[in-house]
Amino acid sequence: MSKEFYIYGRKPIIEILQNKPESLIRIYIREQTTGREIDIIKNLASEKKVLTSGTNEGQIKKFLSDEVNHQGVVALSKPFEYTHLDTWLSEIDMDTRPSVIVLDHLTDVSNVGAIIRSATAAGIDAIIVAELNQAPITSAVYKTSAGTVGRIPVIQVGNINQTMDKLKTAGFWSVGLAMMEPDAENPYSGSTDLWQYDFTDAPNAIVVGSEGEGIRFKTREHCDALIHIPMENNVESLNASVSVAVLMRAHAFKDAEAKNREISVGTFNYPLLMAADIVMYDADIVPVGQDQVQHVEIAREIVRKFHNTWGDGVFIEPEELVVKEVATVPGTDGQKMSKSYNNTIPLFGTDEEIRKAVMSIVTDSGSGVPEHVYAIHKLFKSPGELAQLYQENTGKYKPLKDALYEDIIAYVSPMRERRAYYENNPELVKQILQQGAEKARTRAGEKMKL
Repeated sequence: MSKEFYIYGRKPIIEILQNKPESLIRIYIREQTTGREIDIIKNLASEKKVLTSGTNEGQIKKFLSDEVNHQGVVALSKPFEYTHLDTWLSEIDMDTRPSVIVLDHLTDVSNVGAIIRSATAAGIDAIIVAELNQAPITSAVYKTSAGTVGRIPVIQVGNINQTMDKLKTAGFWSVGLAMMEPDAENPYSGSTDLWQYDFTDAPNAIVVGSEGEGIRFKTREHCDALIHIPMENNVESLNASVSVAVLMRAHAFKDAEAKNREISVGTFNYPLLMAADIVMYDADIVPVGQDQVQHVEIAREIVRKFHNTWGDGVFIEPEELVVKEVATVPGTDGQKMSKSYNNTIPLFGTDEEIRKAVMSIVTDSGSGVPEHVYAIHKLFKSPGELAQLYQENTGKYKPLKDALYEDIIAYVSPMRERRAYYENNPELVKQILQQGAEKARTRAGEKMKL
């Protein structure tokens, strides 16, 4: 049975305060510990009504069983709440072709945390773990996941093989990740190259084996297919968490292909350009949406590889900051808002263009509260401010859309005025851009001299 445990590190605690503050019992901050992240923790704790206390280094060492870099802050957490498999299966929409990762008895907490992070960034729907012979969700898992534990369901089961049978019955296709390339003498003979495998035909349950032995024999028998990561330079295998990171990128790439999204050189260049913009100017916290987390992860990997080769101290490893309320902004059709989906609301468009977009928001005739209208409305007003409006207009979609339109206009009007001011003063805009470019050029030049 799970029990209370301590979480350490500034970033993981900020993540939990933003996404699941009710799981925290109390936060302990070492005396005289300061900094922007500490201020964020204090402000969030006050806002979310989480108790905070001062403490000292000796007490923190008593809280934590290992010598770790706690950064002067620890939090006492309630026992981790695993999701029940049957509950998750009853709620998941199989038409969206969900994907889950099944961990076949991984015991290294660092690997589990890193896998949770990669899976979350790649949009995996859930992670399944065994109750026994499996690393539990602990402080170390939270730390290595950078606080992403809990963003997607973690499902704990008694028997992995029985669970795979249940997933098959539900419509999942089970894919085992082999530790090595196939040959006549290894148990993965017959596995398919990861980059040649098609993940798009059905919902996928991707099975990852333990660090030393890989997928157990009985578990392999329950897999519908086996895949492997092709290796170069006589490298036999990769660490489990690294393998999952590679697999997730292939999975995301193939998902984009399946949905007929354009795959151009920009797909590969854009994350590197973003990484350069982040690390060149020593950004330590990067506010992003949920779908951009993986780009910050790429920037962090680049920094680590650079430091491993050339030594530490040149760049700062950036951390993403995802505000839960706007982690994914919904579009007019209920999908993630994106120009490529043609489902945006043009905030700087004309009043008529904004009204047309609002009136096009997809509604469900069987629901009293139009889900997509309300999801967008919450971006402009709090649920408390909207409660009476939606209660009085249950089932009346046009008045609710009218209200959303009026609130958008009221919200963006000062911005539009500011934009109009700059449009009428192009020389001022050029001056501001030149000053910014000079400042950026100076900072970049100093960095390149290191």
